[in-house]
Amino acid sequence: MPLHGMGRQLTSNVCLVLCLCLCLCLWLRFRRLANIYFLLISILMMIGTYVPSLFASPLTPFSTLGPLVLVLAITMVKEALEDWKRHKSDHEVNTRRASVLRRSGRVEQVPWVDIHVGDLVKVENMCEVPADMVVVWSSSPDGQCYIETSNIDGETNLKIRDALPTVFRACERGWDQLADIRGTMTYEPPNASIHTFEGRLRWCPNHRCSFETAAVSARNVLLRGCTLRNTASVWGVVAYTGEETKVMKKAGGARSKLSQIEHLVNKCIRIIFLTQFTLCTISTVFLIFWDNAHDGELPYVMRQWLAS
Repeated sequence: MPLHGMGRQLTSNVCLVLCLCLCLCLWLRFRRLANIYFLLISILMMIGTYVPSLFASPLTPFSTLGPLVLVLAITMVKEALEDWKRHKSDHEVNTRRASVLRRSGRVEQVPWVDIHVGDLVKVENMCEVPADMVVVWSSSPDGQCYIETSNIDGETNLKIRDALPTVFRACERGWDQLADIRGTMTYEPPNASIHTFEGRLRWCPNHRCSFETAAVSARNVLLRGCTLRNTASVWGVVAYTGEETKVMKKAGGARSKLSQIEHLVNKCIRIIFLTQFTLCTISTVFLIFWDNAHDGELPYVMRQWLAS
């Protein structure tokens, strides 16, 4: 499958996507209890303003609702700009070019988004690996290559990877012999373990009738995002692409995180809300008892205030 989904095969309804994005943004914003608190206060103020028979509100609801809407709008615009920058970054990555060897023996330059499982891809020195791939040929005489995985695990020391020995020996005259090899590779389903890989390659070298079998381990795999170092070039068979690569599986989906100060604010809002709810409940109960005991009279209120 191609990198980051099916690309041109997808169609979208713009209005539906915008509505879903708006709902998601609002849901993320209202994870902050302060926004929920001020929204509830605004609703109560609107009831007190437009339904005065229930209770009277001393302020207009827009004194609270206006600032709330303004804060939400500014935050959503800021996040939209950040998402647009991430989209541009993803587009730049997906449109990078990689060399792919076709069955005809011709090498084509294709964007990363059009790389499929089973393609033979070339990676050159100091270049980033476009997908999880099994190394079958290396420019080094011993079939080894060196990679840097700082983009994956933060380690800057170089790691050694080996080309599959049987395939590498069969192509000792050069990488162009890879176009004559036919076979199938079975391996584990996509997972988040970046240090393990189990598989088996059943292949037929140079149009022979007999098939050979080779075991594939993590030592033969280059992960998406690592960088080839101190090696002129390698060729590999793509095993995982896009969301199925080990790095993407390990990263998981985008998560919305709350900072420690936001957790503290949420806790304070809970305390404030519970305190206000308790005081309002106690005051209401005592008011009912007072009305029953004094027949609705308010001796502590001066008559001229009642007349006005």
